[in-house]
Amino acid sequence: MLNRTILGVLMISITFPAWADVTGFTSRSEFEASIKPGYLFENFDNLAYGGLFAPSMRLEQQGFVATITASEDNLYSGSGNMSTNMHDAAIVITFSGEAVTAVGARFFPSDIHGYCRDGKMVITLDNGEPPIELEISDCTEFFGFTTDGSAISEISIQADKSRYPDNWPNIDDLYIGSRSEDAPHVLPVVIDIKPGDFPNVINPNSKGVIPVAILTTDSFDASSVNFATVTFGATGVEAPALKATMADLNMDGRPDMVMHFRTDKLGIKCGDTLLKLMGLTQKGEPLSGTDSIRTVSCK
Repeated sequence: MLNRTILGVLMISITFPAWADVTGFTSRSEFEASIKPGYLFENFDNLAYGGLFAPSMRLEQQGFVATITASEDNLYSGSGNMSTNMHDAAIVITFSGEAVTAVGARFFPSDIHGYCRDGKMVITLDNGEPPIELEISDCTEFFGFTTDGSAISEISIQADKSRYPDNWPNIDDLYIGSRSEDAPHVLPVVIDIKPGDFPNVINPNSKGVIPVAILTTDSFDASSVNFATVTFGATGVEAPALKATMADLNMDGRPDMVMHFRTDKLGIKCGDTLLKLMGLTQKGEPLSGTDSIRTVSCK
């Protein structure tokens, strides 16, 4: 039986496929809460307008692997989002690695210049199953969905042509992961942004790096962290660590792990007050911690 549950404030008209129970979310925060820690996130902010004229783009994080292609010709970028170079082409995302049962993004149509248009987006799951149809009125609208546990191997995103024949498909703020059911317990860790400083003052426009420490406590050994899995940022998944060292920062006789992250990759917005770190231990146990910040130079 099809599950037509919608969580959050309904902003878009949605038609669901019948191949698996699907739960849809129009609230980004509720979608994030519904998926396991350690998902893949890409905001495409590194893409300049008119860039990425290439046949494919590969994303990999936390065991999830996504390959993005255009059904015809090449991919094309707007200003910090992903599109196609031919308006009749679809954006096709194939998945490997960890099983994908949750996908979310801003799916929206645009004109040839990348400007938002109202209209319908069509998301097809796994080669021709009945599609999810989204009626879009605002390109800031978010839609995410989780399945009943059925793994998704591919999705195709197209702009419906009934209203504007020359609409282009676009995606931004792409999430790929697994639903939260049966998620393992997340280990809470103590982190210290810019060790030795308080408050932790950050300029979101800085091109430098930020040190972040995972502290060893009575209940957690920082040396057990798998450094290669650690990500950090506004939601916890934006930026991978550049390097890691061990040092006793608080002089308690126990080594702490110190990592560095590029400030401009953290997704910090003026007024943000918290940043989040996520990762896995050497045994594969998920971990998470937060610390406060104060943004400056935001005029």
